[in-house]
Amino acid sequence: MKKTELSKTLNELLVLSAIKKGKIHGYQISKEIEIESEGYFRVTPGTLYPILKMFEEKGLLEGEWEESKSNRKRRFYSITEKGEEELIFRAKNWRKFFTNLFSTVGVVR
Repeated sequence: MKKTELSKTLNELLVLSAIKKGKIHGYQISKEIEIESEGYFRVTPGTLYPILKMFEEKGLLEGEWEESKSNRKRRFYSITEKGEEELIFRAKNWRKFFTNLFSTVGVVR
């Protein structure tokens, strides 16, 4: 897997994970990822919004325009059942990836 593929699939997993907690808008998704990872992961708007669009088109997310607390229209996202299944599938694949990686480099036996 190329570096860009690793980064892309990791960002997709992080986005699905942030949305699984409930209805959330784009900026909140970025902040949730940053907070949960203690600043280790950051998903920029240029990365985030294409992922959200793709996931919505694939039926993994549902998006809905609403007025936020600040009286601005924002698109709020929630995960679908199909999205939850995809999140589990991707998380298992990452676990397998890291188990094999650490085993290969001698960290886990």
